[in-house]
Amino acid sequence: MPNDKKQPEEQEIEINEHQAAELLAKALKLGATGQHPEGKVSPDDEGELKLGVAHKDGNVVIVFGRPVAWLAMPPLLIRSFTRVLNEHADKVEREALIKEGEARIEE
Repeated sequence: MPNDKKQPEEQEIEINEHQAAELLAKALKLGATGQHPEGKVSPDDEGELKLGVAHKDGNVVIVFGRPVAWLAMPPLLIRSFTRVLNEHADKVEREALIKEGEARIEE
């Protein structure tokens, strides 16, 4: 029996980096969780924040999922966070070296 349902047409849309970050934050449910797993650091502590880290166009990108005035983490978590940032920084540097090498080969 043939499938008579029409498939939706794919459409290309252009979005800027800010819009892309917002879409990513929504898709990954980034932002405030409403929890205070380490307790409140100060009276204006808004709680835990789920964030994303990526790299694009030679930059390490941190997506908070909402406006953030300040950030506090216990030492173990900050070490883990910086390890992730460094991993992305290393990837950005490797990609730049590869592009540089490819450009030299093309010369």
